[in-house]
Amino acid sequence: MLWYRVKGLRGNSVIPSVILTPTHCNHNGGVGGAIRNLVTRVSMFLIINLLTMSNAFATTDKNIYKQEYYRQLDYSVDQTNCLVALIHQENRTWDTKAQNGSHYGLPQGKSKYLAKATYTQQITWHIKYLKNRYGTDRFGVANACGALSHWLMKGWH
Repeated sequence: MLWYRVKGLRGNSVIPSVILTPTHCNHNGGVGGAIRNLVTRVSMFLIINLLTMSNAFATTDKNIYKQEYYRQLDYSVDQTNCLVALIHQENRTWDTKAQNGSHYGLPQGKSKYLAKATYTQQITWHIKYLKNRYGTDRFGVANACGALSHWLMKGWH
């Protein structure tokens, strides 16, 4: 039977390159060495991925939320960067179900509506709040940088 081994990373990439080398010569001593080695590697891969699965989904959700904010801020990079920094201060985990006293959701707004709202509803609510409280920038986009500036001075927005 002929087995193949996958080796290493290519250059600076984090994506493994597949370099197949035959392992018909068993260097582990014994007939089942290659099979045991393969089973051990696959088992460790599955265990590590199962243990870190919730973090992977959280990162994906966080990126989805950022993309939605970016879209609702009319693709303004400056305002989105300010808003991401602001949300990081208010809700570091980007948890849509977060509650801090009487403040709820991604924006940590003082509205019970946010406790049951979807992430898109929370983001829409947040953008409307920013426009009403801090106005808009010269392009008519919600002034998230004004909210961040206020938060940095007062500790709330």
